[in-house]
Amino acid sequence: MNRPYKYVATVIIMQKNGAGLVSAASTYWDTTKDGLCRVTWENATLHTIVTVYGLCLNVDSDHNEETLPQSTDMSD
Repeated sequence: MNRPYKYVATVIIMQKNGAGLVSAASTYWDTTKDGLCRVTWENATLHTIVTVYGLCLNVDSDHNEETLPQSTDMSD
């Protein structure tokens, strides 16, 4: 496939019933090449959070070995 990015998506769908929600993510990446997009949406009965992470593979190396960042910790 030889594509320079890997994408990771997380989706939280929660019914509104008075309970709280805490969501957090910790990342270790190259801020010039990697990033994320988060979209929140709600209506009268639901909360939703969609997060998409774009992780650049090692495109600077001389070989086509795909490597991800050393540590990615995604906690909800």
